[in-house]
Amino acid sequence: GGALGGAGYGLTKIPDAIHAIRYKSVIPNSDQVRKMSSAMYEEAAQKGGVLTPKFADDFIYELQKMEPQTAQGKALAGADSPVTKVIQRLSGTVDDNGVVQGGITGKPITLDAAQEMDEVLSDMIDGYVKDGKLSKEGMKMLDIQTKFRDMINKSDETQILGGKEGFDALKKARKLWATSRQMSDIDRIIQRAELSEQPATAIKSGFRTMLNNPNRMRGYSPEVKKAIKDAATTGAVTDLIRTAGSRLIPIITASTGGGLGSTAASAAASMAAREAASRVQLSKADKIGQEIARQ
Repeated sequence: GGALGGAGYGLTKIPDAIHAIRYKSVIPNSDQVRKMSSAMYEEAAQKGGVLTPKFADDFIYELQKMEPQTAQGKALAGADSPVTKVIQRLSGTVDDNGVVQGGITGKPITLDAAQEMDEVLSDMIDGYVKDGKLSKEGMKMLDIQTKFRDMINKSDETQILGGKEGFDALKKARKLWATSRQMSDIDRIIQRAELSEQPATAIKSGFRTMLNNPNRMRGYSPEVKKAIKDAATTGAVTDLIRTAGSRLIPIITASTGGGLGSTAASAAASMAAREAASRVQLSKADKIGQEIARQ
């Protein structure tokens, strides 16, 4: 009703419309968690809480199992698929002396480096997202990131350079690492939504992708899982607002006989409706972030 209330709402009272979303104001604790994490990573590294070269080799091995295994499958997939290229870069190249150059093979990994790797993977995944939905290649990239996180969270003393003391230090830091990665995922969903035509739909799609991936949902508490499920689905009111946002322009323009003035008014009403739907979905994202931060 408010959106249809008249042209008086107009173009003057819609501050930046949909693009006014600012995630840091929604969850201020995310930056604090990152700073806490960095301090804990450094402490863990000083005590030997660093992942061994064997961990890196095991990760590469797990990734190679994601590629086609038969000669026919490899021939069809080719060597230029995005996933294959990522695995090749991580594996490095072997020089004439049999020494691996580049990549992570045979090298230790600090949590600082692990976080940077995770963020680079997130940047890559962003390139395969449209309106909150991941393409098939994007899902494969997401699987790589999920495997990486899962292996870090499950690493034991044999995969830590500093033995028991290093493992204990890493164990503490790893909890903050996992929290930081979870909050980063929420952040990414909001950022992607900002760039989409229908932010509310993009937010819902982003959380639905998480919800439909059991491996991705591991590590979240029951309370957070419930909040994610809520954000992945919408009620009748939210769906009505979102639908109105995409349909108000033709409806209002047609009913008023067209013309520049009616088009501007209907555009303003449509923007208002989409803004309302965006705020509803943002509040759900906020609930998830606050629950993660609280825990």
